[in-house]
Parts: sequence; C-alpha cells; structure tokens
Amino acid sequence: MLFSAKSLGIPKFYKVFWFFLNLMVDLSESEEEYLESLYRLDGSEGRVGTSDLAKDMKIKEPSVVEMLRKLQEKDLVDYKSYAGARLTPLGKEEGMKVTRRHRLAERLLWDVLDRDLSQIHEEACKLEHSMADETADSIEKILDNPKTCPHGNPIPGKEVEKKDRDSIKLTEGAEGNKYRVVSIPEEKVDVQRLLPLAVLPGSEVELNDKPSFGALMVKVGGDTLALSRSIASKIMVEPHGRKKRRRRGRSSR
Repeated sequence: MLFSAKSLGIPKFYKVFWFFLNLMVDLSESEEEYLESLYRLDGSEGRVGTSDLAKDMKIKEPSVVEMLRKLQEKDLVDYKSYAGARLTPLGKEEGMKVTRRHRLAERLLWDVLDRDLSQIHEEACKLEHSMADETADSIEKILDNPKTCPHGNPIPGKEVEKKDRDSIKLTEGAEGNKYRVVSIPEEKVDVQRLLPLAVLPGSEVELNDKPSFGALMVKVGGDTLALSRSIASKIMVEPHGRKKRRRRGRSSR
C-alpha cells in the first residue's frame, strides 16, 4: 500500500522523496481510467465534479468518491467533498501518458490496420494499459508525429501541455454561423450516428436553427439534418466563417 506524505504527517521537504517513490508504483487499469478521464474533462480551475466524472465513466457516484480517495492517498488527486477533484502534478502527468497511449493506439488502428472508426476507441482502451511508453514513442515516430487522434482530439506530447481552449461545443454556437468540426465523440454509438452524416473532424457545418429545446438543425455539405442536443454537445467546433449581417441603408426623408 502506498502512503502519502500528508497522511503520514511528514514535513514538506520530504514530499519530494514521496513524489519520486510514487513514480515507481504501477497503477491498476481502473486507476489509469480515472486519471485519463480527469485529464480529459479538466473542469474549471482544474476541478471536476464527482457527478460529471461518474457520468463520463458510467459508474455510480459513491464508487467514484471511493476511488478518488484512494487516488488522493497516492498523491495523484486532490479531492474535496462538494468541490470535486483535480489532478496533482503527478496525476496530471500520469493522465497525460494514458491519454497519449490511447490516442496513438487509435491512430495505429485507423491509419495502419484500417480498422473501422466506430471500433477503434474500444480497442484502444484495451491497448493503452498494456502499451509501454517507449512503444507509444515508436508508434508516434512511425506515423510521423500525428497531432490528433482520428476523432480530432489532440495527442499530448511527452510533457504536460496546456490544452487548447479556442474550440466550443456545437450547442454553444450561434445560429447562422459556420463552424469547422474539431473533434467528435469517441463512443461507438455516437460515431455510428455521425459517420453517415459526414460529421467528421475537418467538416464544415452551418448552424441553421438552435431552438431552446429539442434537436439542432445543421447544414452539412448541402444537406440539412437534425442533431440531438446530447450528441451535439459532444461535438467540438471552431468558427469557420460568420454570417454577414445586412446593413440597413439610411431611410430617405
């Protein structure tokens, strides 16, 4: 069992020792999944609510709280009741490594093995836990240093990087504006829904109608289609071209 410097009441200057000791401890697949999810969600001020984490991982909230407390004992997570959790520097590094292995595995499955886009996420989830970081480095080199996974999500480098905050959810877009799809959700059911609609990373979409409730109406490649709010909220976009407003001429007197 791994103890934290805080739980043992060890002075601060000894925490460096515990930091490097933790580096030598192997993580379980479940622990890696939590760190990966926290790294991906990265809430405001670096904190993620337990309900959001439970929803993302499809696990009951009490189980999430229990795991967060275990990760806190390993100095991987800073967890506070009712405030959520955030990754420590060590936890962020480990979360980045798992995310990197996952997305490089997806690129290998997609670019080299020609696997179906709707299948690669689940397969990569299995590979990420058994893949060594050195293997990930080799895949990255063979594939000529890809920047994103096939779903459009950035592949983090070997160092913890600041995430790009320019993209927004499609549900946050404005009516009449055009956007470029940055990334789509990874889950199989979502990919199977979006593939026939040609809503993929790099696609141009125009947000025609965004009612207060119900589906969004978007235009893709000349076709107008409906997207449920649940799936549209998982599509990240960036402005591609804004609709120009007509200037009203001065009224003649």
